[in-house]
Amino acid sequence: DKVGNAGGELTFETVTVDTTPPEVPGMPAPEADPTNDNTPTWTWPAIANAAGDFGHYNVYEDGAFKTTAATATYTSGVLSDGLHTLEVTSVDDLGNESARSTQGHVLIDTKAPAAPVMNPMPAFSKPGNITFSWSVSDDNLATRYRFQYSLTGGAPWTTVGGLQAQSFTVNAAGAADGAVIAGRVMAIDAAANQSVYSAAVSTTIDAVAPVV
Repeated sequence: DKVGNAGGELTFETVTVDTTPPEVPGMPAPEADPTNDNTPTWTWPAIANAAGDFGHYNVYEDGAFKTTAATATYTSGVLSDGLHTLEVTSVDDLGNESARSTQGHVLIDTKAPAAPVMNPMPAFSKPGNITFSWSVSDDNLATRYRFQYSLTGGAPWTTVGGLQAQSFTVNAAGAADGAVIAGRVMAIDAAANQSVYSAAVSTTIDAVAPVV
């Protein structure tokens, strides 16, 4: 002070200034894409957390902030049909936020494809290979077909899945005279949506030669 009295020394705590954001997380990916699940679950590669100060992830869906996540996973709320995006950032304990990750994408499709229509069959056929065919299913996504056939005109049905072609040949070489060979088909799109089965069509085996 003015008369020469000296006070004790003051000790100040060391303050570390940290303005460095944590690492950018990896690209989010949905469990399936395309999918008919309109509440998809996403995961992404977690950051290494080299600085040891990781706090949480920020989740941005379709460009807008949605929520925070303590771990590298997020389940969307109900999404509309169409294309959606997800980005994430990492945030440290001081609030420093990384850049956004690469966008992840998911295509939501909850609409079932149209049921195919079976082409007409001849009333009678010889024993042997019998080919059934059907129309293209109307859908926005790639479609495969699940065909069912019967050697007795109805249940039980034999199922053949994963068909890309619009036809299937049934081996009815051992069918008896008068047996009814029937077929029906459904469409399944790339998001696993299924149409109903088409109406069945059939042909009757004629194994008896005409009398001369």
